[in-house]
Amino acid sequence: MSHSVYCFATDVLDEGAEAVLSNLQERAGVGGVTMAVKYHMVRDVYPHNLERRVASLGAGVYYRPALESYAGEPLSPTVSPAANGRDALEELCTAASSRAMSVGAWTVLLHSDEPDTPAAAAQHNCFGDVSAGTLCPANAAVVRFCRRMVEEICSYPIDVVRCESAHFHGFHHGHHHERLLEEIDAAALFLLGLCFCESCMARARSADVDADRFRETVKDVVEGAFSDRSSSRAAKDQDLSPERLMDVCGGAEILPYLEVRERSVAAFQDAVAEAAIHAGKRMTFIDQTVPDGARTHGALPTEAESAISRWRLGANPFASGGTDKGTELAGYVAEARDLECLVSSYRKALPDASELSLILRPGPPDCDGTENLAAKVALAEQAGCAEVSFYNYGLYRLDVLDRIRSAVAS
Repeated sequence: MSHSVYCFATDVLDEGAEAVLSNLQERAGVGGVTMAVKYHMVRDVYPHNLERRVASLGAGVYYRPALESYAGEPLSPTVSPAANGRDALEELCTAASSRAMSVGAWTVLLHSDEPDTPAAAAQHNCFGDVSAGTLCPANAAVVRFCRRMVEEICSYPIDVVRCESAHFHGFHHGHHHERLLEEIDAAALFLLGLCFCESCMARARSADVDADRFRETVKDVVEGAFSDRSSSRAAKDQDLSPERLMDVCGGAEILPYLEVRERSVAAFQDAVAEAAIHAGKRMTFIDQTVPDGARTHGALPTEAESAISRWRLGANPFASGGTDKGTELAGYVAEARDLECLVSSYRKALPDASELSLILRPGPPDCDGTENLAAKVALAEQAGCAEVSFYNYGLYRLDVLDRIRSAVAS
């Protein structure tokens, strides 16, 4: 079983690739590094970065895209201003080669905060409002854009492309300064996060789903939640389950519509995975249903919460796909026994061709010490996971690397 550590391009740009890799190889004892090569807008605290301790960084890529190859397309990559003219991916690959370390390219595909993102490529809610920062995986131009980016990334001497945000996004997705002051029913918020853009509607109609009627039903439910304060308060403490969601929709075509969304995501993932595999690179998709479904950090989501998360994202890691691709489970739970349950359930449900990898947070809020982390690494190895990655180098104090080394060694 191999081990890798996630990092940001700012770690490489500020500390230098050699310093980062030295810490990871010699102090953490891992043989691989995975750097964010495309990322959204963010504000982070860096405990050991001497160049910046609190930074708000613009969205974009951290390699040199061939912009001429996107001519005529509505979407093209934006180089992050934080790159400051440097190619962080090239610097990392060069330094890793001399150390015989593997390099992974972590790309956040559909959470796109770039200011020039065209509205037509974004998700749209039932009212036609643009969901800023979220590209729609059903949109053909979006598929071409992401596939081309993956092809460019794979031209570097990397070993694997790790894709995050390769699915739909719900209403709550961390947009900057988002506000919702009223108490709104959880079912209505779920429905408000569904995409009804032209591409999604067309795909649903072609599958004989009455998408127009369903959109009107969703509008009615959301409008009712906006206008009825007592109803929203009464529903606030109710668990959002698949059964309740179907009941709220009054038997409308929610399940067929959700199934079309799932097929759209599967087709999108197959398209970008095919680009990587054609280039001779491995492709994995980061499954976010655990952190999305957990009510609190470190909590194990219930089966109902996990099902709702898969519906919200349109991502089903258990569905058979046409392209060989791996699944990375974000195992963000505090207790090793909960992680064991998760890994076991994924092992049983994943298609035979899929490889399961695990991402662990070696510090708060999931991990309180070496013993906890070592137990999680051990159960991953016992379960036959292909690899374990640790998130994230720049966000923790450097002494977390000692914890990783002890856990990997034990």
